[in-house]
Amino acid sequence: MTAADTTLEVTIASIVVMVWLTIMVVRSARALARGDQRSVLFVQIVFYFFFGLPLVLDLLIGPPTFTYQRGFLLGQQDRVTNLIYLGYVAVTPLILAAAAGPRRLHVTTPPMQRLRGGLRVFAWAAMLTLPFVVLLAPAPEEYTRYAAYVGNAPGGNIGYHNVVVLVATLSVVSSVLVLTAPNTPAPLRVMTMPFLALGVWIHGKRSIVALALLLGLYLLWTRGVLRGRRFLAVSFSAALALGIFSYTYQTELGRVADSPATRNDAAAASPVYVNFRIDYGRDAVTRQTIYAELHPDELQVLEYRGQSLLFDLLFFVPRRSWPEKPYPYAVYATAAMFDIPPRDMGWGTTTSWLEEAIANLGWVGMLVGPLLPALVCRLGDRQRSPFAGLLTVTVASLLLILHLIAFMPLFALWVVTVIRRRAEAPAPPPASTPSGMRSRRR
Repeated sequence: MTAADTTLEVTIASIVVMVWLTIMVVRSARALARGDQRSVLFVQIVFYFFFGLPLVLDLLIGPPTFTYQRGFLLGQQDRVTNLIYLGYVAVTPLILAAAAGPRRLHVTTPPMQRLRGGLRVFAWAAMLTLPFVVLLAPAPEEYTRYAAYVGNAPGGNIGYHNVVVLVATLSVVSSVLVLTAPNTPAPLRVMTMPFLALGVWIHGKRSIVALALLLGLYLLWTRGVLRGRRFLAVSFSAALALGIFSYTYQTELGRVADSPATRNDAAAASPVYVNFRIDYGRDAVTRQTIYAELHPDELQVLEYRGQSLLFDLLFFVPRRSWPEKPYPYAVYATAAMFDIPPRDMGWGTTTSWLEEAIANLGWVGMLVGPLLPALVCRLGDRQRSPFAGLLTVTVASLLLILHLIAFMPLFALWVVTVIRRRAEAPAPPPASTPSGMRSRRR
């Protein structure tokens, strides 16, 4: 088989998978518009955006021209890697749908979660804490610049900056909760807007904008505000707004020019497009992981199986007490992209649990990868709680686009919510005594 035949084979397979994924996402969007309340339907849409849309862009614009990203380039050019990747993304929506639970069409929409008690205290505490955390930073004036993390952490203190980012994330989630809660008076909604804007500004990454849009979309859908064509129109508008914001983010902030790698390498064809594909696609990093499984002598992601999972379990152990402590998965994926030994460079390429499962578990990870977000959806949907549903959609979606440590607090909050709801579930009523018989219990 010639190189041209190989390219044609991969192109045909890409078209078939692209059409298949488009059919699946249209079905998910229509089901949501009709009132299907399964969380996995939102996750299917997120999956399409990060795994299906890149196939569309490959055909309309062309694959991104990688240069210094050697790991991405190897995966992109290998025929077997491409075919395995296409098979993986074609089967993933089926695994998600099958494992997430049965269909629930035309179920009466539950009332939106009212903010009261501990939940209300938590939401307002998260918002009010953010300004003080910023003011106590080593260089608070740095946060007056949008995306202050670009290049280096403000004040050179990466540890404290991570705390600031965490509080900013919680502030954004809390702001969306307060804004959409039915018992929030109009004056308090107005007061909440600055905290939402501040959280987005301080966080500085495009992922927080995507998260805020997803949460707002989900909460309005839960309240029954978005149904039918209105849901489809608002979803499309949100995706378009996110795309425009991403383009503006890269061009206005000079993100491409600030990259240390691009300063020392020849400019790739349309570097804005390449960076957009890396940030908003998980195809390149997934192909890289598959290539490493096929050719371990040429490329390695992890140094041993389960390495990043070990970090997720023991992330709280100080590195000074455990010098050999593993790094977060993104560190290894970034090192593999550059084909260098793993080291923490203070930033990393975007990753997904779907390929992290392969790196940790081998080919079995292709089954475990989709099963984890599906299990999150299944357990979350059983709670029949709008707040639990909000966390479920958020956590399951983030598993597809980030490594776990990046949203560990939200994941921990989801676990606590599920456990608490199960513990508070009322016991089943006692079986009624048949007519004419007297209970023997006194």
